[in-house]
Amino acid sequence: MGQKSGSIYLIYVVDDKPALVDLATLVLEAAGYAVRGFQDPLEVIAAIQQGAPVPDILLPDFDMPQMNGLELIRRCRRLQPTLKTIMVSGTIDPAGMGIESTTVNRFLQKPYSPATLRDAIGQLMSGDGTPGGA
Repeated sequence: MGQKSGSIYLIYVVDDKPALVDLATLVLEAAGYAVRGFQDPLEVIAAIQQGAPVPDILLPDFDMPQMNGLELIRRCRRLQPTLKTIMVSGTIDPAGMGIESTTVNRFLQKPYSPATLRDAIGQLMSGDGTPGGA
């Protein structure tokens, strides 16, 4: 797991709570993924614009003060249209948030287990990008 042709999958984890970024990073690095953590969604956009490696998956929290995760996904998709995404949230219901299937590939409800996170990433990278699934 965690491999693509000749290199390791890169995942950007974005959450305004440092402990949640650290936890997701630990879980994903242990599964063999490369992870870059962000607490400010604006830093993600700036990093991509400045030529940082584009992630294979963007994993933002929905509820962040600077910008919600859905807007972050939309803005990153303007820069990288094929970007795969997994939205996480403990405050919203994905059915009621009006997410178009073209924006979010998968959704994870917080709290999620490490196994659930690893499975969601693995399924998405293996081609099962079912919108809204968990």
